Amino acid sequence: MAVAKQMSDNPDLKHLDMSWNAIGDLGAKALAEHFMQETCALRRLDLAQNSIGAAGGIALANAIAVNKSLQDVDITSNDFDLETAKAIGDMLQTNTSLRRLRIARINLGKEGAKALAKGLKANKSLVQLDITGNDIMAEGAVAIADALRANTALKELDIKNNSVGNVGSSSIAEALKENTTLKKLCLSGSCLPYFVGPLAQREVTNAQGEQLMITFDGEPYTKKKKG
Repeated sequence: MAVAKQMSDNPDLKHLDMSWNAIGDLGAKALAEHFMQETCALRRLDLAQNSIGAAGGIALANAIAVNKSLQDVDITSNDFDLETAKAIGDMLQTNTSLRRLRIARINLGKEGAKALAKGLKANKSLVQLDITGNDIMAEGAVAIADALRANTALKELDIKNNSVGNVGSSSIAEALKENTTLKKLCLSGSCLPYFVGPLAQREVTNAQGEQLMITFDGEPYTKKKKG
C-alpha cells in the first residue's frame, strides 16, 4: 500500500486521516505493519468508514497493542465481528498510550461488549471511549458497568443508541457509585427509563462526589460536587 510506504519514509508523521477511503483488509494490514515499527510516531489515526473486515480489524488491534505513540484512534463504522472485539479488548489490556478510542457502529453486540469490558477493566490510559450504536443490549451494559467499577482512568463514555434497557441502565447507575473518574456519560437513545425516572430525582455523582454530566437525547443532566 502506497500510503504505508510513504509513512515509513516519513517517520515524523503525527496525524493520518484516511476515513472514507475503502482501504479494506489489505490496506488495514499494510498500515498495521507500520504501526508495529518502533519508528512510528503517529499520534492520531482516523480509519472510519473504510470497509475493513475482521481480518483487518484484528491486525490493527494487534498492532495498536504494542504501539507506543498512538493516542487517538477512530475505527468507527467498519465491518468487524466478535473476534475483532476480543482483539480490541486484548489491546486495551496491554496498550499504555491510547487516550481516545472511537469504535461506534462496529457490530460489537453483547458478546463483543463483554470482550471489550475485560480490556476496559484493566486499562490505565484511556480517557474517552465511544461505543455508540453497537447493540450491546442489557448484557453488554452490565459488563461495561462492571468494568467501570474497576477502571480508574476513563473520563468520558458515549454509549448512546445501544438499547441497554432498564437492567443495563440500573447496572451503570450502581457502578457510578464506585467509579472515581468518569465525568461525562452519553446515554441518548438507549431506552433508559431508570435514568430518566428514579435517577433523575436524586444526585448523580461518582464515588469521589464529583460532578457527573449525563446526556439524554442531547439534553445534559448535571449534578455538582457534594457540599
